[in-house]
Amino acid sequence: CVVDESQVRTAGGEDLQGNQLRGWEVLVNLSPNNEPVRVDDWRAACGEFLGTSRVSQRFYDIRSRLERMRLIEINDGLVTRRME
Repeated sequence: CVVDESQVRTAGGEDLQGNQLRGWEVLVNLSPNNEPVRVDDWRAACGEFLGTSRVSQRFYDIRSRLERMRLIEINDGLVTRRME
């Protein structure tokens, strides 16, 4: 199953936008078949758009927002997209 990141919407109908959408797109590109990805590798890949200022906080915001939206799961330092 390959996910088209431009069509991501939560169960409540909320669209991803801004850095959350960009972080999601990076995750999809890192693992189109949803194999687990190390959180550190995902964060490093997001570096291109996160820049150099407050990187840890900005990545935390992306990660926690996607978790709250129930779009990703993180277990033992590995992230996967929820496929529901």
